[in-house]
Amino acid sequence: MLVDDGFQTQEAGELKSFKPDANKFPDGWKPLLSKRSDDKIKWFGLWHSYFGLWKGIHQENDLGGLNDALIPVGNTLGPGKSAKDAERFYEAFIGSVADSGFDFVKIDTQSLYLPRHRNSGNAVEIINWCSQALEKACKEKLPFQGGLMNCMAHGTPLIFNTRYSATTRCSIDYFLGNKGDGISHLLQSYNNALFFGPTVWPDHDMFHSSDPQFGQMMAVSKAMSGAPVYLSDNPEHFERKFIEPLVYHDGELLRPLAPAVPLPESAFLDVFNQPQAYRVIAPLANECAAIVCYNLMFPKEGKIHAEITAADYPHASGMIQPAVEPWKSPAEGLVAFDWQSGTGQKLDRPYAMELDGVSDRLVLIAPIQKGWAVVGSRNHYLSPAAVKKVTASDKTLEVTMVESAPLVIWSAKGRPNVKDIRALDLGGGFWQFEIPSGKREYSITIQRNRPDHDTN
Repeated sequence: MLVDDGFQTQEAGELKSFKPDANKFPDGWKPLLSKRSDDKIKWFGLWHSYFGLWKGIHQENDLGGLNDALIPVGNTLGPGKSAKDAERFYEAFIGSVADSGFDFVKIDTQSLYLPRHRNSGNAVEIINWCSQALEKACKEKLPFQGGLMNCMAHGTPLIFNTRYSATTRCSIDYFLGNKGDGISHLLQSYNNALFFGPTVWPDHDMFHSSDPQFGQMMAVSKAMSGAPVYLSDNPEHFERKFIEPLVYHDGELLRPLAPAVPLPESAFLDVFNQPQAYRVIAPLANECAAIVCYNLMFPKEGKIHAEITAADYPHASGMIQPAVEPWKSPAEGLVAFDWQSGTGQKLDRPYAMELDGVSDRLVLIAPIQKGWAVVGSRNHYLSPAAVKKVTASDKTLEVTMVESAPLVIWSAKGRPNVKDIRALDLGGGFWQFEIPSGKREYSITIQRNRPDHDTN
């Protein structure tokens, strides 16, 4: 659980104390943090501004001797008097979070501090001191080493100082029901991954599952990010059908091997005006990949034709760290499975689709071995990520799943069969085994019994 802005002891946007507002929290943080439990809320985080609060630190505050470590910023105070003073401030600032019992922080407004110091001498030096001190304090003070979610930290001094933290916010805010902001949020989240992705998991920020336009689109993009996933709906408005495909039964996220990034032709695409699909790709377990095709034309909406080919597959590995060679298509080829429609084909020809208006399509790519391909859990967006191990021979396919769920596989020929488990023929060589959900470390062996169903 993340406690967002609004709890501070402040005046007109200026921070006066590290303690929460006594009118809102008369007993401090204890009543809230007492709700911690392993089966419900396991970790608590606290939002803070990089330089105190939106307008800085009030000159009349209760920070005592720590004021000696602050410098004037307009009519307020802020950290960054020197490298040592920056360490003093953030050690106390983050120390107050840890001492209260929080596990991690989300630090906002980081890039905003640079222009605030345009008249303070070397502004970049000040930001470097503060960023390094913040990282050091989070690593040393918080239960999660490096338990820092960077927010609005897009400036290069901040990007190059993520020594311990693992996530950085990568997009503008998105507001429920605002189509233009929703499209820009998606576009920035993916495009910014091109320069954030080598060092952090780009954090796509919050979304509303109840948004009729973007509920599922945002859920899919959060899955593709591999970063934290968090909701801003009133819990009464949660759309479980969009949320549950993100997680296992215990809430653990399914994640790609690296953040999703635009395919090469999409990196500089004018998505608002060019009638061309914006396409992104992420690598998944077992040499699988996920590609999402978007129609983001707005406000002049229209229909867009999109295709996925085997030539897209090598780009899946582009953001894996440490760097690896581009993936090579296996000798037997690839299959493409459309998550929304539940249909697919062998990728020996383009997989084509029409995107009418602002919309998306999630397509999963899986390699063929010994005449088999494993798409994975039908319950989850990143279906192949739910598969732990695959062993294939000409006649059998052994699959171990992280957690049991209806399993989608492809067979080049023959009808696949498992005793006492129903198999639905999805067409095109795809089959769905109706496995009950929720059992961890689930293994299944599938056999080909009759070679009378050739889909080559």
